[in-house]
Amino acid sequence: MNFKFAHIADCHLDTYSRSNVLQNELNLSFSNAIESAIKNNVNFVLICGDLFNNASPTLSTLVFAIENLKKLKDRKIPVYAIAGSHDFMPSGHTILNVLNAADLTINAYNPVNEENAELNLIQHRDTNIYIGGIIGRIRGLDRQLYDQIKIRPKENAFNIFMFHNGIEEFKPKIMKNTEFLPLSCLPKGFNYYAAGHIHEFFETKINEGKSTLLFPGSPYPTNIGDFGQQNRNQYVLVEVRDNNIYTKRIRTYEHDFVVLNIEMKKAKINEIEAKLDNLVKNTDFSNKVVILKVKAKIEDGKAGDVNISEVEDKIMKRGALVVEKNLSGLTSGTILKTRFDKGSSAREIEERIAGENTGIVKIDGMDAEKEKKIILELINVLKISKKPGQTNAVYEDEFVASCRKIFDV
Repeated sequence: MNFKFAHIADCHLDTYSRSNVLQNELNLSFSNAIESAIKNNVNFVLICGDLFNNASPTLSTLVFAIENLKKLKDRKIPVYAIAGSHDFMPSGHTILNVLNAADLTINAYNPVNEENAELNLIQHRDTNIYIGGIIGRIRGLDRQLYDQIKIRPKENAFNIFMFHNGIEEFKPKIMKNTEFLPLSCLPKGFNYYAAGHIHEFFETKINEGKSTLLFPGSPYPTNIGDFGQQNRNQYVLVEVRDNNIYTKRIRTYEHDFVVLNIEMKKAKINEIEAKLDNLVKNTDFSNKVVILKVKAKIEDGKAGDVNISEVEDKIMKRGALVVEKNLSGLTSGTILKTRFDKGSSAREIEERIAGENTGIVKIDGMDAEKEKKIILELINVLKISKKPGQTNAVYEDEFVASCRKIFDV
């Protein structure tokens, strides 16, 4: 039995809605993966969760995904997909339902019925290849599905199991405190276990060395922390020859990343600026995405006093595509030293703290008054308790919706 397929996961389309450059780069990584799959004459494509960054992507992102998936449909290359923890709604619906209804993807999570739940493996055309999968859910809610649903491979066939979760025995060190599925939860007897959720390439043999388990990583970094990390960004081309499995990692992004990382325990503003300036003048940024990370405790002012915009201008003049900043680690030794009268009300305390500590991190297009207003609105949202009888999922949805409204996203 000889065939090829593309294993893609964690595209997180719509992640960078506030950065046109990164949004275009992210989209390009997905379209590059699709074009590469077509060029390599794959028989089918697997998308193992989190195609979108949230369950309600923007219309432009949805159209973009449809246009690219249609390229596969026009060439009669089926796409088997499962929902991940990001593109799945607590109500039980997923945006993938739209793609399934349009015949652009095939839902690989297809239990026969609820009374005698058994995963209905999908036969790939008239071949001896069978595919099925379990959706990913937030907070490990998918764990119970592995106990409730019978998952059995077809005999004398090549069986593929898709899932969207980490595995306890193989979790990355950076996620050592995160709880994942134990390996024992995975159904036995499948030839290939197509995983998603961990944004890092990982491949191993399980079932006494008879089966391959693989996380492809994400086609493009999906948060600032992912930039500069190794083994993260690609899709995987899988070729099966005489039941032997061969994998090849294929880069999907076009432009390299440069991460400028400065860490200082304590420093004066001029020391931070001097270190930034030295780092910038010795680095080539031509046609690159630049990630600027600064972590330091400022001894003589606030974070807003560090002239980051001047550094950003120098980077852009040296040919960078875009500069993304992570300045959350830049703090002031003078922060939160506000004094209050003994009889101050809670509201007065909140307004004093918000007013005196704005501008710690400068945000494009946001003045001090707007920042203060947002801080106070967020405090109000954080005060809202869960209503009697309200589920955690509904409470979290309402919380996220309130925060989105504050930030107008």
